[in-house]
Amino acid sequence: MRLKYHELSKNPNPVATGSYLSYSDRQGLLKGGGMEIRVDGPELIRIPPGNFMVVYRERGGTRFITVGLNIFSLHHMNIAMSEVETHRPPVHKLLANCINTLTAGLEKVVIDKFDSQINVYHSHIYVRDRENNELLAIDAHVTDALIVAIIEKCAVYVTEDVLNDAGEARKQYGSSEGKAKNIFENTDWDKVPKA
Repeated sequence: MRLKYHELSKNPNPVATGSYLSYSDRQGLLKGGGMEIRVDGPELIRIPPGNFMVVYRERGGTRFITVGLNIFSLHHMNIAMSEVETHRPPVHKLLANCINTLTAGLEKVVIDKFDSQINVYHSHIYVRDRENNELLAIDAHVTDALIVAIIEKCAVYVTEDVLNDAGEARKQYGSSEGKAKNIFENTDWDKVPKA
């Protein structure tokens, strides 16, 4: 499964400072700006011997971000992407069910900050308050937010600043995707254990 997104939003770049805030409250906290850019993804990439990342690409552009996955995130993302039916809801499906039960639903996920010192993204899940129709931003771990977006088939956006900062980090430290491609090209696939 590969989700496709391509529209642009003129919402400003939110800065993470709390667990959840209304969109209008978050606008007062902005330190800059930037357009939210809808992205294609996820593309799952395996880096032998057993590391994984997902890639989200700017629609119609050349920029992209890579998000590393630990074994738990990989497992839950695989369940979400495969739309596997489980006997009981996994944690991300539970979160999606709570969002849909308590609000008017998930509107979008925005990856809105990149800390290049520790190579960590910050993201927010945006939900609509059912009573007053206010858009609320909930601070979320990026892989959790992306898994919920896959489950709910909602739009994923990356801010202009994050796309630029992630690109600068790749220039400084080398492209993870380039390293992955190099590893792929130089791997004897007959010796790699099959999943």
